[in-house]
Amino acid sequence: MTQAIDKEQVVIDEFRKLSPEKQDEVIDYIQFLQFKEMQKQDVEHKEEKEPISAYEAAKEFAGCVGGDSGDCEKQVSFLEAAKEFIGCVDGGPGDLATNKKHLEGYGR
Repeated sequence: MTQAIDKEQVVIDEFRKLSPEKQDEVIDYIQFLQFKEMQKQDVEHKEEKEPISAYEAAKEFAGCVGGDSGDCEKQVSFLEAAKEFIGCVDGGPGDLATNKKHLEGYGR
């Protein structure tokens, strides 16, 4: 426990020695590390879930789509709401442009 307190005090002491610009950089870096940790936890959480269809995913968030923000605890973008489902679909083309026949004559 004292080791954690010692580390915390060292960080605080060193932080105070920095210019305001460098302090902002340190804060940005801490936020970056927290974001990476959150992504890591999201990946671990996603691996535990069974894949579901896009329709089922949309149904989970349908209450927030209707335009009445009172239906939602917090309004978020669709990307934010569906981020846990990114990459949960197995198979299918990685890129819709893989169908060469569809692209025939495109851009001419």
